[in-house]
Amino acid sequence: MEIISFNQTTKASTIIDRIIQKQLPFALSKAINDTAPLVVKGLKEEIVKVFDKPTPYTINSVIFRQRATKQNLSAKVIIKDFTGKGTPPIKYLAPQIFGGNRNAKSSEVQMREKGILNDNMYWVPGKGVRLNSYGNITGAQMVKILSAIQAFREVGYFANQTAESLKKNKSAMKNLIVIKDFNNRSKLLPGVYQLTKPVKTKSGTRYKGLKPILIFIKTPNYKPRFRFFEVGQSIFEREIDEKFNQSLHYALSTIK
Repeated sequence: MEIISFNQTTKASTIIDRIIQKQLPFALSKAINDTAPLVVKGLKEEIVKVFDKPTPYTINSVIFRQRATKQNLSAKVIIKDFTGKGTPPIKYLAPQIFGGNRNAKSSEVQMREKGILNDNMYWVPGKGVRLNSYGNITGAQMVKILSAIQAFREVGYFANQTAESLKKNKSAMKNLIVIKDFNNRSKLLPGVYQLTKPVKTKSGTRYKGLKPILIFIKTPNYKPRFRFFEVGQSIFEREIDEKFNQSLHYALSTIK
């Protein structure tokens, strides 16, 4: 039986070390890329835990953006900061991550441009508006509201509107009025209201009821509650060792 000498053992060990060093960047990059989807999955689950009825749009806003390579051993998991249509998720999720004030919605920007909403004010849904299954005002409904209040923002305009004129546009949000400041007499909060309970009189139609559609509030200040970085880092640290061992084993098995 031949005994391997110390020199032969050292040489073999050196060769193995060189092979491992050569395969190491590939194994590391593969391990990182195999771990990143687990981070995405965990962050999506965190969104579902933290927020009340988040939309699929918000849940799927966490994406695996950049893969690791042998030259650049880092991957990027981000919240979408781009969108073909609508508001980029990072705009409304950033305050939930870092805290502070949220960015104005496009509808709020339009209201400010029209002088309907003060610069330091935002809107929240009123009790009288219909919400979708996620607790939000739909985009189509918001367009109708904006269309109505941009055209008719004078508080007294609808008081003399006739029933016949209201029938002209069945799909529009009708009988809306805007109250910009707190009304001491009626105790109404600033917002957009819908006139209800029409009563016909000799001089026209009058309305006895008001239904809150949007309520204007001062700049909301959010506390951090979506632990994006903490959860992501925790998942990465928990999974990376196993993924690296698997990747290194795979890399060594492919050596010819």
